[in-house]
Amino acid sequence: MNTQAKLESFELDFERSYRSIDTWNCEAHSRGTTSWSHAYKQVKREPFAGHITELEFGSLQIVLERVCNPIEYQGAPAEGKVGFVVILPSEGAAYCHGRPLDANMILKFPINYLHRTFCTGPIEAVAITVDLDSLANYVNRMTNGEIDQGCLHRGLRISDPEIVQNFTETIFDIIEHTSDAHARSEDTMWRDHNIERIHRLLLQVIKAGLSAPLNLPAPSTRAYIVDKAITFMEAHLSEKLPMSRICQAVRVSPRTLRYSFEQIVGVSPMQYMLSLRLHAVRRVLLNGGAEKSINRVAESFGFEHLSRFAQYYRESFGELPSETTAASGRSSIDSLFVTNSPSSRA
Repeated sequence: MNTQAKLESFELDFERSYRSIDTWNCEAHSRGTTSWSHAYKQVKREPFAGHITELEFGSLQIVLERVCNPIEYQGAPAEGKVGFVVILPSEGAAYCHGRPLDANMILKFPINYLHRTFCTGPIEAVAITVDLDSLANYVNRMTNGEIDQGCLHRGLRISDPEIVQNFTETIFDIIEHTSDAHARSEDTMWRDHNIERIHRLLLQVIKAGLSAPLNLPAPSTRAYIVDKAITFMEAHLSEKLPMSRICQAVRVSPRTLRYSFEQIVGVSPMQYMLSLRLHAVRRVLLNGGAEKSINRVAESFGFEHLSRFAQYYRESFGELPSETTAASGRSSIDSLFVTNSPSSRA
């Protein structure tokens, strides 16, 4: 190992650096990592189930994430960080801004790229995030300045099976060997070994990315239809909105609209509209909107049959609206998580 490129040692706090949680609602899942700034939204009326494992090595974070439901995702790496992601083979398809995302590829989006992604079914991904400045310094030292630092700001997509396999196996290997991290927490060599190992991995990815820029397929016509329909729905949440009116606004037939949503989002247009309204109510209740009555909040988002609204709400979020209102007064969401002991992928 090039000793000049070796990063400085630091103290590793195990309880802070390793987190393994099962999540049972999308708000808890959205706040489940320190290295990504993102939000999840359910698109089906069904209980949410997810899992996050995050392992931190100073400016580096490794994340394993699973979501068992069709979801809408918006987000990006936390400010000042760069994220490298591999979507693992699973039941669900993923579309980012209407562009299909293939499994078993390393994806790095451009800096400040806000992802809007739909996953049509259960999905699993692994990722590495790192401070941009830290990675730039490492790349510069290891390559004697031969790599243009501008490449770190651009997107890339790596499909080389050997590199992708090395990426995913490295992440799982490090996670699976954290079971004895209590004993190793004072082992400087162990910490430095993993830091160096991850940086070498990212350098390999960046070098491969110099000749493999991010060229995602163009958005499909169906993706365009979905995006236009969602924009219209979001602007009319408080109104009665039959499918015929959405079709008229988007200028497509009901059949085309339905097929477009089922392919890109994983649900019908009216199911998605219902999820939009339920999440809108939930946001108000979680943000202390109970100064108004729950019924008035529900009515303001187009729910006329309040008993049916309560049923839909409970099916989606696993609790009654009144329970959400009570929870909004808590100072922490820690009780929404189930924390696990370090374990393997299984």
